[in-house]
Amino acid sequence: MLALLAETGVFALRSYVAVLLIAGGLGKMSKTLVFEGELADYRLLPDFAVPLAARLLPVVELAVGLLLLSRLASVAVTLTACVLLLMFAVAVAINLLRGRTHISCGCGGASGGQTISAPLVAVNLLLAALLAGTAPVSSPSSLVLVGAGLVAGLGGYMIGQTISLAKTLANTPLGHAPGKA
Repeated sequence: MLALLAETGVFALRSYVAVLLIAGGLGKMSKTLVFEGELADYRLLPDFAVPLAARLLPVVELAVGLLLLSRLASVAVTLTACVLLLMFAVAVAINLLRGRTHISCGCGGASGGQTISAPLVAVNLLLAALLAGTAPVSSPSSLVLVGAGLVAGLGGYMIGQTISLAKTLANTPLGHAPGKA
């Protein structure tokens, strides 16, 4: 019984990260020019590389997210997701160390205009560490366990998005739409 619960938990974590990557990738794809500006704000890439990176990164996020959701998720796919999370954490941490706390995270989720913060770094590092621990574990063999893990992962994502959106709304003056000046 404990082994079944562990398999479900592993797939729930992978599902959560997969949905995070898919939503982020789709959000960035739907607002390519906005994301290009957000990426440029990080000041980590040469100006000429920003447009290409702004178009490639969402595709990579989407592909890795979809592969994580599949029962074909391999060690390489899981570790690639870890690298993406670590890359995001490092980019945010560098800018926090530079004192640039005002820039948008570029996450592409439902809450939109979230700025970078230390908790964002911590969450990405924690997810990368937890996900790395699941790399050698194969996906559940039972479709019921896959379904349970998927529901748990989606539920976790929805709770996180709801909390993030609530924070954004709580910090928005009355009469102003979130993300608008």
